[in-house]
Amino acid sequence: MPYAMRMLVARGYWNAAGDGTEGGAGGGGVGTGNEGAGGEGGEGGEGGEGEGEGGSKVSDTEAKLIKEVMQKKNALRQAQERVNALEGKLKEFEGIDVSAVRALLDEKKQTETKKLEEKGEWDRLKAQMAEEHTKEKAALVARAAELEQKVSEASRQISELTVGGAFSQSQFIRDELALTPSKTRVVYGSHFEFVDGQVVAYDKPVGAANRTPLVDSQGNNLSFDAALKKIVEADPDRDQLLRSKMKQGAGSSTDTKSKKPEIKDEVRGIGRISQALSKGK
Repeated sequence: MPYAMRMLVARGYWNAAGDGTEGGAGGGGVGTGNEGAGGEGGEGGEGGEGEGEGGSKVSDTEAKLIKEVMQKKNALRQAQERVNALEGKLKEFEGIDVSAVRALLDEKKQTETKKLEEKGEWDRLKAQMAEEHTKEKAALVARAAELEQKVSEASRQISELTVGGAFSQSQFIRDELALTPSKTRVVYGSHFEFVDGQVVAYDKPVGAANRTPLVDSQGNNLSFDAALKKIVEADPDRDQLLRSKMKQGAGSSTDTKSKKPEIKDEVRGIGRISQALSKGK
């Protein structure tokens, strides 16, 4: 038996008994095919093997063959391990219908696709809603500005009819002031406002700090003429605003120092009743 083959047999890579190689080698040693001679020849063969091992070296071809056989054996062992692992995994799927699993996977994929499509529709719907909201907001802002303008115009008209009317009909302005009603309004109009259905006078113009309504001793708002008189009297330039008083008769001269106009306070309560009774006598 060649040395390389003996090495394979010794390492378990070659099954010598399976192909009759070892027995054939013994028979060749004696030259006969009988059993006894074959036995002796076998011993001789073993002796030859021992001598071969002691005196022969492994050639490059034999070494390469041994290496290839070892590599193939390792590859077969690894392949067998992988097969065993795959068989173990396959046991986990025993009793499972592959077609049913595929159907479930297809259904899941379709559901996810539908969700994505619905999400896309929702995004477009949200964008459309946002656009409509922006338009509605712009319309409301424009409407609010329009209403504010109308309210301002209405307030101006109310002020013209109330406060303006009070200046136009003022007896105090006609009798005591050197200004026309319109000019008087320019000077003192900011002291008056239309509040809760009536003209209310204030001690200071609009926008001034600590602005207070002018009231009488009972806390009622002063009448327009009484309030205007009080405001004029508090004006440092009142002497230039009041009319000059002329004396009657010859040699009359202009009174350079204007006296403060006297306006009788409105008679109320018991005084008013007394005055009415006196006139009736």
